[in-house]
Amino acid sequence: MLMGMGGGQSVYFGDGIYFGERLSTLGNAELGWETTTSWNFGFETDFLQNRFHWEVDAYTSKTTDQIFNRQIPIMGAGIGQQSATMGQVNNWGIESSLQVNVMRKGKFSWISTLNFTMNRNKLVELYGDGLDDITNQLFLGKSLGAIYGYRFLGIVQKNDTDYIAANGAAPGDAMWANLDGSEDGRITASDREILGYNKEAFRMSLANTLTYGNWSLYFMLNGSFSGGMYGVSSNARAFIASEAMQYLSNVNHPYWTEENPSDKYPRAAYLSNGSSFIQKYGFVRLQDVSLSYDLRGTFLRKAGISGAQFYVSGKNLFFIAPNWEFSDPEVRNPGSQQLARTFTFGVNVRF
Repeated sequence: MLMGMGGGQSVYFGDGIYFGERLSTLGNAELGWETTTSWNFGFETDFLQNRFHWEVDAYTSKTTDQIFNRQIPIMGAGIGQQSATMGQVNNWGIESSLQVNVMRKGKFSWISTLNFTMNRNKLVELYGDGLDDITNQLFLGKSLGAIYGYRFLGIVQKNDTDYIAANGAAPGDAMWANLDGSEDGRITASDREILGYNKEAFRMSLANTLTYGNWSLYFMLNGSFSGGMYGVSSNARAFIASEAMQYLSNVNHPYWTEENPSDKYPRAAYLSNGSSFIQKYGFVRLQDVSLSYDLRGTFLRKAGISGAQFYVSGKNLFFIAPNWEFSDPEVRNPGSQQLARTFTFGVNVRF
């Protein structure tokens, strides 16, 4: 079954005009349902006179007949992929929450909640032939979300004459690792490897509520953390000058020049698909802050008001991402709208 879409496709035959469709997708009548079997385990407990409350949930799952976009021989309409039911993906993960009554003395109280989540998956089966799908970066026995490319070693310098001669490079170009150890030093497709996975290592958040009398302060720190090969992503725009860099101000960008032979940033005119320019996007963000004051009193009740609260709050106030450049580490694209920083002032009145 072929799926098409319109768009005013027209063909002239003789004196007539005939309208048709432009094929965009190759259907699959055998496409079926995915099947998932899972096992869950959890517990919760209180200890030290209910000062600590701890919840843990763990799970494993196996999904068979996973739907992937499979590469197929190019059709006449230029279609090179087809959705197909195949493969198996295993998952496991853990979620944990710890609430602590840090302090309670007189009019003052402090409650903190720490949340932790982690998930791992593994591609167990793909097309039934025991082979990886390099085009779609799917690798048996590895996690989904693999980044496959050339290992970045630094910047070609003038004295790297062997590399320049073998690869037609110029000083200021990116230098890639010769992983297959070829004697001629030429970088080819066989020098690619899995550089990392775009899924984070784990996520954590820490929420705090502090109260004193009628005052209440709430703030939450939220973070996505990189670790090992997890939590990395392509960030070509942090390195490449000529690839959609209109979104950035590059006046002070430390490009490679003869006077400033950087070993991190290429020369300004360097062109590359940038797929191997990866960075860790782990970050910690001050997600929410709210300060409020509850107004109570006899005069409110006389006015028919049961309570009133004045508050000021902010969202996405700042983040710290020591290894990520030029964009919000959650958006990871300077050409897209970044997460907005917002402030709110308000009054809640209860009757």
